[in-house]
Amino acid sequence: MAKRFWCCFLLSLLAALGARAQQRVEFTNGDTLSGKWVGVEGATIEFDSEAVGKVAIPAAKVRSFSIAEPLVVVLQGGKAISVDRVQLAGGAWTVEQKGHTSEFPAGEVVTIVPASTYRSAVTEEGARPWRGWRGNATFGYSLQNGDQNARTMTVGMSAVRRQPNLAGVGERWRTSYSFNLLFAHASSNGQKVVSNTFTTTLRQDYFFKPHNFLFAVGQLDHIQPQNLYLRQTYGGGFGRDSLSGPRFKLSLLGGVTFANEKFSGSPAEQFAEALAGERGAVQFNSKVLLDHSFTFYPNLSDTGQYRFDTAETLAFHLNSWLSANLGLTDFYISRIPTGSMTTVSTIGPGGTIVTTSFPAHNNNVTVTAGLGVRF
Repeated sequence: MAKRFWCCFLLSLLAALGARAQQRVEFTNGDTLSGKWVGVEGATIEFDSEAVGKVAIPAAKVRSFSIAEPLVVVLQGGKAISVDRVQLAGGAWTVEQKGHTSEFPAGEVVTIVPASTYRSAVTEEGARPWRGWRGNATFGYSLQNGDQNARTMTVGMSAVRRQPNLAGVGERWRTSYSFNLLFAHASSNGQKVVSNTFTTTLRQDYFFKPHNFLFAVGQLDHIQPQNLYLRQTYGGGFGRDSLSGPRFKLSLLGGVTFANEKFSGSPAEQFAEALAGERGAVQFNSKVLLDHSFTFYPNLSDTGQYRFDTAETLAFHLNSWLSANLGLTDFYISRIPTGSMTTVSTIGPGGTIVTTSFPAHNNNVTVTAGLGVRF
C-alpha cells in the first residue's frame, strides 16, 4: 500500500514539473498552443511545440503569453533589464522586477533571453577566448594518375568571434581569423613541380561607435609560385561597417602596415605600406552565400610598387552544418626581385637530379573546390 502511494506521488510530481516547464500561447482568435518558448526576437516569439514543431509567432497575433523565470529584457538602444516575469498582452510586454511592473510596446523590445544566456554572451564568453567562434572549415583533395601524376590538397578555415554576441547588445570586440593552405605536387616524364601556398590572417576590431572600429592586423604568407619564402605583415587602422543587414554585409578598412619580406635567394627587406580594403558577404537565399574580400597595399617606401590580395568563396549549404564550397584566391605583387626563380626538379639517368629554373610570376591565382563544415 505504501509503495503504491509513493509511486503515485512521484508520478504526480513529475507530471506537475513537466506542466510547469511548458508555456501556453493564447491567440487573438481564441486558439491556444502549448510548448516551450525558445526566444523572443523583436516582435516575434520563437516557440517549440510537439504539435507543430518550431514556429515563429508574431506578437500582434498573441492575446496572452507569459514566462516566469529569471530573464533579461533588451530594449532598443541596448538597455538591459533583469526581470522575474514577463507577459505579453494587447501588443505590449509587461515586465515584473522585484514586485514592480513596467510596460513596453512589443516593438521596443529587441530580445528576451534567460538570465544565464545573457551572462554567458556578455561576460563568460569574453573571459574564455576559445568560446563564441562561428565559421567554416573546408577541405579538398584531388588525385590524378596517368601520364601525369598529380596530388593537390587544400585546407582552409574562416571564423569570427563577436563580443558580446546578442541581439540588441552592441558589439564591443570582433576577432576575425582565416587560414588557407594549398599543397600541390605534379610529376611527368621525370619532372617534378611543387607549388605550395600558405597564408593566415588574424584581425582584432574594437568598436568605439556602433559601426566604427579600430583594428589591428597580422598576416603571414608563403607563396612558392612567386618564390616568396615568407612575408610578415603587421599594422592597424580604422574601419567601418557600411552595410549590416540580414542579407548584405560590407566593411571598409584603411590604415598602415609594416612588412618584412623575404624571397628565396634574396635578402629580407622591410618597408611600410598603406592598407585599403573591403570585406563583404551576400546571402542570396537560405542555401547560397558569397564571401568576398579585397585588400590593396601600395608601398610607401618604394613609390609605384604595390600588391593586393583577394578571395571569393561561394558556399552551397547542403544542411545545417555541411556545405559545398567553390573558392578563388589571387595574390599579386608588382615587383619580383631580379633573379627570383621557381625551380623544377628533373630525375635524370642514374637517379641524378637536375634542376631547371623559371622566372617567378607576379600573379598567383588558385581555384579550389571542396566540402565545408560550419561550426
